[in-house]
Amino acid sequence: MLDRQQRLGAVRVAPEPMPEPKEIGLADLFAFAKRRRLAIGLSVLVAVVLGGVWTAASPPVYSASTSLLIDTRKIDIFSDGDVYQDASITNAAVETQVEILRSGLIAGRVVDELGLVSDPVFMADPGSPLDQLQDQVASLAAHALRADAATPPTEQGLRNSAINKLRKNLKVGRTGLSYVIGVSFSSADAALSARIVNAVTNAYLEDQVGAQVSTAQRATNWLSGRIEELRAQVNDPTLTIEEKSAIRATYDTFLQRYTETVQQQNLPLTEARVITYATNGSKTAPDSAMIMAAAIIFGGVVGLGIGVTRDFLDKAVRTGTRVQEVTHAPFLGYLPRFDVRGRAMRRFARDARKSGDAVAQRFAAGPAYSLVLNTPFSRFAETIRSIRVAASRLAADPMVVLGVVSPMPGEGRTTVAINLARLAAQSGARTLLIDGDLRNSTLSKNLVPTARAGLINLVARSVAPEQAIWTDAATPLRFIPAGTSTQAGSASEVLSSDGMRGLLDACRQHYDLIVVDLPPLLPVVDVRAAAHLFDAFAMVAEWGGTSEDALAQAFQVAGVGEKVIGTVLNKVNLSTQKRYASHELEMISDNRLSSHRQVA
Repeated sequence: MLDRQQRLGAVRVAPEPMPEPKEIGLADLFAFAKRRRLAIGLSVLVAVVLGGVWTAASPPVYSASTSLLIDTRKIDIFSDGDVYQDASITNAAVETQVEILRSGLIAGRVVDELGLVSDPVFMADPGSPLDQLQDQVASLAAHALRADAATPPTEQGLRNSAINKLRKNLKVGRTGLSYVIGVSFSSADAALSARIVNAVTNAYLEDQVGAQVSTAQRATNWLSGRIEELRAQVNDPTLTIEEKSAIRATYDTFLQRYTETVQQQNLPLTEARVITYATNGSKTAPDSAMIMAAAIIFGGVVGLGIGVTRDFLDKAVRTGTRVQEVTHAPFLGYLPRFDVRGRAMRRFARDARKSGDAVAQRFAAGPAYSLVLNTPFSRFAETIRSIRVAASRLAADPMVVLGVVSPMPGEGRTTVAINLARLAAQSGARTLLIDGDLRNSTLSKNLVPTARAGLINLVARSVAPEQAIWTDAATPLRFIPAGTSTQAGSASEVLSSDGMRGLLDACRQHYDLIVVDLPPLLPVVDVRAAAHLFDAFAMVAEWGGTSEDALAQAFQVAGVGEKVIGTVLNKVNLSTQKRYASHELEMISDNRLSSHRQVA
């Protein structure tokens, strides 16, 4: 027997080759969008609501604009030829004029000319919600830093505030590479916007004229002084005729320039002119369509980010590909989720008690334990068959002791164990099912609640086998319940005892397949202690419930991991699963089980 155990332990189905890394395609992106549609939809909805609030809170803004042309032809009415002379204007010169239009000097003149300090509409314009927030932060900072924060602002302070507000809402820019400069202003009043932008252009033109007059005035004063000096030299009797002639020529030149400068001072000309005057401003903000479009895009991006993060942090196993990557062992298939009503379970339990015959020892299984019989062509039954095939290939002869395990409690191993046993028995194999979960004998309570003898009693040799073995009412399956309850601390000793070894060796002589429903691997040591008595194990993991770390840890349990024939994912929501692994061939729709949910 020892040689046989060593031979069976050494035989192991070779792990299926790992799938090649799959490139992300359109189907995967579509599946991701369906999988995370709630996060994406909520993010878009929140963004749209916030965009609507922003739009409602933003006061209407009206913009008016005008255009100035910097003329490349200079007017010279004192030249001998054409009055219009070609002038060289560089890009730097145009940009200089742009900065002059933006300057505080121009803004100050407009503020004074239009009396904007006392204009309640202009001074009360709150701007966008972001501007309001910035103003509040700046106000709070100013109050915190200044001891005289409660002091009313001075007249100069109000003027500076108006200048800053005007410059903030004034937009000046060159139109492409042309010599046209666009000037626009935005405010809460359409007419005020036009008044201000026209006043800015007029103030700029006046500044240009004033600059010319000022320059001409300085030149006139200098020339006047120089002419007086030359006149005195011409009348100097000590100079020779030749000297006086040279001085006279210089005097005549300066006198001519003086005359031209005086005339130009009286007729100042500017190289800039208005080509488009502003009218009442048009509404430019808030742009509801643009805000909503931006909100949808922003919400979608945030939702995608949340979805990607959740996928990254979600370590629950959901696909056969991932199970193979974590366990390096075959993946045997998906078991769909189904529903077993508590009332139905109680009814079947009552029927089992009524049919309990002390002589015949028969039991009736409830709906959760009859799926392979009631739906033989379902996805559930097909996956159970894959476990049967894997188990039959493991051993060198027809007999095998197969333990059904799971990493944690509540993953459905009991349902898998009895359905596997009933499938094998129905197919003609001599099959024995043993409830080896001595701590929580769910299988015994559901199948034979009246049983008093079972595994514990057989191991202790306190009862005869015929007193502890029950027979399935629907198949030739034989069943050994847990038996008389034992202390939780001694469950591992019972399963690993010589009595358990002797019982299994005796059962090998009479059965082709022995299926043992075992406790979970990680919380208790029962399976670890008895692993040497089993030829193989089938691993059951809960879809979306078992973490990758727990599954990997279960495969690292000494004596168990190397004997696992493969893993099934239980309690699978088929419609949701398609969002995770739509490309996997195993995902075949099962309409007959789609409306059920597993609870065992």
